[in-house]
Amino acid sequence: MAKTSFGTRVSGVLVPLRQQTLTLGTSVPGQIYELVLETGGIPDPEATANTLIREIPNFDPKSRVLWVESYNQTIRLQITGSPFVWTALLVALPGILGLLGITLTLVSIYNVIGSVPSWAWALLATSVGLIFLSPWLRRAFRG
Repeated sequence: MAKTSFGTRVSGVLVPLRQQTLTLGTSVPGQIYELVLETGGIPDPEATANTLIREIPNFDPKSRVLWVESYNQTIRLQITGSPFVWTALLVALPGILGLLGITLTLVSIYNVIGSVPSWAWALLATSVGLIFLSPWLRRAFRG
């Protein structure tokens, strides 16, 4: 299982937040929060961790990412409260991760296309051309 970790984890006792805090409340300045995100799969844990470190301060400049640990299926991160509204952060995280997924997909497609030699693309273009031109060629040579 691929695992990437950045920063230093602050040890202590984890206390779950109440549902009311997540829906109506804001974070407490200076308080450290640990978020555990279950995902459907992370193709590149290191890129995911780097994106979260870079994008969460863009969401709220006063918050700071202390620690990120990214597995194949799970992301764990510790951030400081600034205060920010929990609902806004929880809505922003899927957008950040979705953008990362689209970017990784496009890079993968580019790598696959770049690895195919040019003669193979020429052969593919010729075969597609012959498929579309074959009815015309048949009529032209039959007379």
